[in-house]
Amino acid sequence: MATLLIEVFTSPTCPHCPAAVKATKELFEKYNELKSDVTWKEVSTGTPSGSSKARSYGISSVPTIIMTNLKTNERFGIVGVPGDKKYLNMIYKGIGKSSEKEKNSQENNNKMSENTYNSKNLIDKFANLFK
Repeated sequence: MATLLIEVFTSPTCPHCPAAVKATKELFEKYNELKSDVTWKEVSTGTPSGSSKARSYGISSVPTIIMTNLKTNERFGIVGVPGDKKYLNMIYKGIGKSSEKEKNSQENNNKMSENTYNSKNLIDKFANLFK
């Protein structure tokens, strides 16, 4: 059973959303070992259920990638399209492991971009936009 759920929030009119979906697909193709611990899906805000889910997470822009650890319910995310290295680090953080490439680079393991938020910050920041 997967430990981490990745939801890639997109919109039919978003010019950057296909790149976020592509980055996710390519990461899973490149790192087969992720498939046992991680599952992902695209969530379109162009559908009523996708729009409702985005509002519940406080998402106001797309693409936004939300990762949920299914064992601990910890949720975090990133707005935009992350680079492979950053995306992989976030995934490994979400499943509680270190990537082999990053074990030797403590500085990279500890860095988080200003575009990375925990779910409380996302909700706090964007909740008022949907009232």
